[in-house]
Amino acid sequence: MKLAENEIKSLFSTIELSCEKIPKSNFKTPDFKVYKENRQVALCEVKAVEYCSFLNQANKNNSQAFIFGGKDSTFNRLSDDMKKAAKQFKSYDPNHQFPRILTFVNYETSCDIEDFESTYTGNFYATDGSIHPIYKKISEGRISDLKKEIDVYIWLNRPSELIVTTRKIDRTPYVRWVTPRKELPELSNRLSLLHQKSSM
Repeated sequence: MKLAENEIKSLFSTIELSCEKIPKSNFKTPDFKVYKENRQVALCEVKAVEYCSFLNQANKNNSQAFIFGGKDSTFNRLSDDMKKAAKQFKSYDPNHQFPRILTFVNYETSCDIEDFESTYTGNFYATDGSIHPIYKKISEGRISDLKKEIDVYIWLNRPSELIVTTRKIDRTPYVRWVTPRKELPELSNRLSLLHQKSSM
């Protein structure tokens, strides 16, 4: 996880935002306080998308998880991360004093922003442009309310150069705004510098 946290610290530094690690405590906490100059402007939680960590957790929870491809999925583990992050933010900042940013640093080649969008919206986006609402049990069930507790989501692809793939990896940060940008003008001004593909 430290590698993913460093990726986000480095990314934010390019838009003149700094991160201060929040000490661990007996309460759930996000990873960072985010500052512009000397003033706090947000809270940030970092989640690493790693197949090996998913397998370890699945094995811990269910000894039969790997049989015939396992009982979990990309969409379930992304939604789990969203649920955990929402609870961390609410525990640390129950009055929602600061904007909440959930960042995913993706180290897989089989997982991409489309998987996040499907998890969030409940839709499968086919290559022919058609939309199929086949994941609504996740988007409108498991994370229906909790996903809205987070103001901004950032997805960053950082697969290892050692992984061989023929698929082109888009390393441009992707930003989904849940809270409208106009309501978070200062944060919007900073994040707009990432040259992101934004979802409104």
